[in-house]
Amino acid sequence: MERAIELGPDGEGLSNALDGMRGGPFSSYLASKIEERQTCGFDGSITGHFLIPGEDAEEKVHSLFLGKRREVDVVDFTVERRRFGIPLENDTDFFREAVLEFHAPSLMSVLIELEDLEEGTWTRFPVDMYAVPPFVDASRKAPTRFANAFFEVTLDFEKEWAGIVFDDDGSRSVDLSEAVTMIEVGAILARSKKRVKIEIGGGMMELPAAEGNEGPFHNWIPVAPILRRMETAIDRYAPSKKPRIQLSEFYDWIEKYQNLLALGSVSGANLFFPRWEDDTLLDGQDVVLAPLTLQLAGTQYTALIEVPIETESHDTHEIRIVGGHPRIVDDIARAPGSKTADFINRAVELSKRNRKVKGPALVLGSFE
Repeated sequence: MERAIELGPDGEGLSNALDGMRGGPFSSYLASKIEERQTCGFDGSITGHFLIPGEDAEEKVHSLFLGKRREVDVVDFTVERRRFGIPLENDTDFFREAVLEFHAPSLMSVLIELEDLEEGTWTRFPVDMYAVPPFVDASRKAPTRFANAFFEVTLDFEKEWAGIVFDDDGSRSVDLSEAVTMIEVGAILARSKKRVKIEIGGGMMELPAAEGNEGPFHNWIPVAPILRRMETAIDRYAPSKKPRIQLSEFYDWIEKYQNLLALGSVSGANLFFPRWEDDTLLDGQDVVLAPLTLQLAGTQYTALIEVPIETESHDTHEIRIVGGHPRIVDDIARAPGSKTADFINRAVELSKRNRKVKGPALVLGSFE
C-alpha cells in the first residue's frame, strides 16, 4: 500500500479520513453541490428582443454598426435569461419603450492618404474601418465607413457614391501631432485638385475627390509645411512629452503668426530693411538667411531660413529684396527663453557649406 490510514481502537480518525476524500466537511460538499445545481446550464449572457420603429429602421441599425450613432430608440424590448438554451419565464423583463446603447467595434485600422495634386504635398493618418456584419438584414447594401476623431470617408457601393466629412471643431484638446495633421488635411481639402487613397492591408483604393468649398483652412495652406517641421523638432526635443493643445487656441496662434510661418514656404516674400554703412556686402550674395523663433506648446522653436534673392533694389534710405522659394537650413526646439546664437551660427556655416561658398553671409535679425 502506498498510503495507510491510522485508526484508533474505537475508529478514531475515520471521519477525518472520509472528509479528506471528499475535499472537506460534508456540509461544504453539500453546499457546493447545491450551488452547482442552481447555476449550471446558464448561458452566461442575456438575450434581448426589440423592435425599431419607423420606415428608416434599417438605416438606424446600419448606422449603429457603422459607428455613426451609439443610441437608438426601441419598443417592445424583452430581456430574458436562458438555461440549457430554454428561456426562463420567471427571469424575463419587458419594457414598452427603451433606449439601446451600442458601441460598434471596428473591423481593423487602415491608413488614409490625402494628396494635393497641384503641389505634391500629402499627409497620412490612421482611421478605423466599420462595416455592417452579414447577419444584419440588407448588410450587402450597407455602406462602409472609415473614420477617426476628425475625418471620415463613407463608401456606398450600392449607390456608387462616396462622401467625406472633416470635423475641425475647436473645442477638443488633442496631441500636437494630431492638431498639425488636421491643418494639413484642411489645407489639402482647400485645394481644387486632390486625391484620397485608402490603404487596406496590402491593397490600395484610390478615390478622386470632387471640388468643393475651400473651407476655413484655405488661407493657411502656406503654413502647413513648417508646422509639421515644428512638431517634428518638438518631438525630437521631448519625445516622451507628447504635448496637448486646445484646437481653438492653436487656430488663434496660427492666425497670429501666419505671415511668419509662411516665410518658410512661400516664394515672393518682400523683405525691407534700412541701408547701412557696409551694405555693399549685398553685391556678392545670392541668398539672405532669416532666423525665425516662435513659442509653441511650451517649447521654443528656432529655424534658419534660406531665402534666395530674386531681385534687389534700393534707394538712399531702404533696401528691398524679393525672395525666391525659401528653404529651411536647420531647426531646433529648446526650452522657452533659451539662447539661439550658437544654433544660428552653426546653421549659417551649414548653409555656406551646402552652397559651397566662403566669406561673410547676410543674416537678418531674428523674426519673432
